[in-house]
Amino acid sequence: MGWEWRVFFRPLDAGSLVHPALHGGQPEQRTDVYLPHNHEIGLKLRGDAADVELKVLKERDSNGWEKWKKSRFSGMEECEAAIQALGEEQRRKLDLPAPTVSVGKRRLQAFVHEALVEQTELQLSLGGQSQAWRTVAVEGKRKQCALILQHVMSACREQAVEGELLCGGYPMFVIHAARQTSGAGGKSPADENGACAVSTPGDS
Repeated sequence: MGWEWRVFFRPLDAGSLVHPALHGGQPEQRTDVYLPHNHEIGLKLRGDAADVELKVLKERDSNGWEKWKKSRFSGMEECEAAIQALGEEQRRKLDLPAPTVSVGKRRLQAFVHEALVEQTELQLSLGGQSQAWRTVAVEGKRKQCALILQHVMSACREQAVEGELLCGGYPMFVIHAARQTSGAGGKSPADENGACAVSTPGDS
């Protein structure tokens, strides 16, 4: 997959959209189950199917844009073979214990010029607790997406509780949510990924 910029936040209300192009779209709904091991490697069970998805972070720039390698498998046995093909350091990250995080999703997408804009309402179930979150993403060539990204980021800050955004991918987010729910201390992967400050990139 190409470059993606993504944030997560607690929304002030359930009905607001980050861009007018999302109005009238047909939402896609499903529930995924995440096994959050590390913020650079994502492992999840997709919807009601037996599909397993493995995502590995390949690159991240200083503005929060990320490139992921995504692979889908018909079951855990097939996925395990792909995990064994990873480097030793990445395999060690997947050896860490991981909670099970169920995430209900209601996603809208729309193309705005060269950018794909996505807004997804999330319902997390973890440790007997349920939390409402929102994630917003922009996908495309970074330079061509610069203006739409500024618009989307501004809308996200206006819609977020206390204007707080977590910048990064789903693996970072589910680890953050699990730590917050358990009350675990230590450095958050959201802190490792950095703030959501965006400047105009010089490449595509």
